[in-house]
Amino acid sequence: GQVWKETDSDTAHFNKNVANTVTLTTAVVANGLSFQNGRVTFSGSGSPSLTIGAGGVTFTNAGSVGGDTSFGSTLGTITLSASQVWANNGQNAYTVAAGVKGADASAVIWTLGNQSGFTNSFSGIIANGASAGTLALTVNNPGAGIHNISGTANTYSGKTTVERGILQIASLRNVGGGASSLGAVTTVSDGTIDLGSGSNTASLIYNGSGASTSDRVINLAGSS
Repeated sequence: GQVWKETDSDTAHFNKNVANTVTLTTAVVANGLSFQNGRVTFSGSGSPSLTIGAGGVTFTNAGSVGGDTSFGSTLGTITLSASQVWANNGQNAYTVAAGVKGADASAVIWTLGNQSGFTNSFSGIIANGASAGTLALTVNNPGAGIHNISGTANTYSGKTTVERGILQIASLRNVGGGASSLGAVTTVSDGTIDLGSGSNTASLIYNGSGASTSDRVINLAGSS
């Protein structure tokens, strides 16, 4: 298997058509991750962490070994050190139970793309980086896939934009109202949720366990 060093700036490729388990025991840094075949389960023990750079994450998973690639909760926190795209162009979904946070002291935009037709799931806490670092979330699905944010304790404070495709959430609070599936925004500007872009259609689906009200503005910016 590949050994990652803390100074790595390369993209790690997973191309074996088998079910792999990768256990992190210390801090690991990669410019990006590319899943081309098989299924990978990430877990952690000891003091693990994973930092992903501007290369982001790409799934093409065309092999015969099916199933969802997963980032388990024992992995700790995934740090996005730069703005990046997670693009699912494969034949399976992926799940993220680990926490995800932005870079320290800088603004990061995390873009989620899904052409697979499957539902990618996020249950870990999505947060800002330290020292005034902020994380914003953009969904840009060129296909019929869905991104489902089931976690309700997310504290990121950047803007949420659904340029095209479907974003599914479990909670939504007022501006200044604390954590929710779509973060803990503190300003009307950051709390405004843009749906659509130009001729692109977009949908925001609430699937929480009870009724929900929010004063967050929904801006119909396209053919939503």
